[in-house]
Amino acid sequence: MTDARTLGALLLLLLGVPPAAHAQEHGFAPAGDVRIHYTLRGQGPPLLILNGGPGLPSTHFGPLADALSAHHRTILFDQRGTGRSTLPRLDGTTITAEAMVADVEAVREHLGIDTWIVMGHSWGGMYAMLYAARHPERVRALLLSASGGIDLEFTRTLTANLRARLTDAERAVLDGPRDGEDPAQTRRRRVAALAPAYVYHREHVPRVVEALTETSTYVPTVNALVFQDLRRIGYDLRAALRSFHKPVLIVQGRQDFLGEETALQIHDAFPRSTLVWIDECSHYLWWDQPEQYFETLHTFLASVRAQG
Repeated sequence: MTDARTLGALLLLLLGVPPAAHAQEHGFAPAGDVRIHYTLRGQGPPLLILNGGPGLPSTHFGPLADALSAHHRTILFDQRGTGRSTLPRLDGTTITAEAMVADVEAVREHLGIDTWIVMGHSWGGMYAMLYAARHPERVRALLLSASGGIDLEFTRTLTANLRARLTDAERAVLDGPRDGEDPAQTRRRRVAALAPAYVYHREHVPRVVEALTETSTYVPTVNALVFQDLRRIGYDLRAALRSFHKPVLIVQGRQDFLGEETALQIHDAFPRSTLVWIDECSHYLWWDQPEQYFETLHTFLASVRAQG
């Protein structure tokens, strides 16, 4: 039986791509009770990239920002309570969807950006949709990569879908005791057991483990508080996004544990969305099928640039 703590770990929605070197600019944007740490790369129309999690910093999204920086000024930031965007306390008053949407606006205003393209991966896709529902006039286009749902229905089957992709031995590790071991060692062992669910091709499992244990510091309290608040507000963006008439790209692997229905429901909610499926591909599209994934992203971004 999977408990609430395990579910929080299973809700880690992450990203990692091959490294590349680009000049970076760092800074902080004031946002009420937190200073949001951001990183800029490249030149061109602004492209905000919202990383997965919740509870993870933006560090492991750096290579993706590099890959998209040839024609765009990419913006990453550590979501409140993660990385260098620290908070004096973590509770239901400081970690809310409303506060997190306000953080995005704080970064935009601080950087003097009028409108931008907003990309979100997994939880970041949900975050992007929350922002678009609240500030549609600031969004030129949405790019949703393996996004979490338009509501929370997908969480009902998430744990079962993830576990179905694991061997009996891997499930036994997740269900086993966690006490009496070094926490870092325990975390790496459990991540290694869960990692095969995130990729179609198992040769990429070591990359997943590295991204989850070496590149990023996970804050489980943030993860729990975000989903707690989404349940509190009755997260469902269907009605709010019916009037969003900007271009929307939804790209998802056919074998993603989120399930096909999650992407189909998002597609149905937007008047101008395009849904692209990538076969033999799970949650880490850029590892399972990098050529098709990046070609899809670059084609969409070029079309948005062409619209001025």
